[in-house]
Amino acid sequence: ALVLPAFSTAFFNGGTNPCIDEGHASAACKEALKKAERIGSNFTVLGAVCVFFTSPNIALLCDRFGRKPIMILGQVAGFLSVLSLVAVDIFG
Repeated sequence: ALVLPAFSTAFFNGGTNPCIDEGHASAACKEALKKAERIGSNFTVLGAVCVFFTSPNIALLCDRFGRKPIMILGQVAGFLSVLSLVAVDIFG
């Protein structure tokens, strides 16, 4: 069983997962999966657009400061974003 659809369908239905209670063939489950797919694809496109527009600026920073500091900065930023998501999940 896939874990991500279970989280996303529960998120889009106020905390209850209709795919578990009513089965995958129910209309509520199909609607929740549609919402999750739509939001997921929108975030994928948004991420690609952001990478497209920020890549030249990152390249300029790499030319100025070198690759290693920029890579370390990117890893720290990614870690802080994950840490903030975990903090929101734990502390509400």
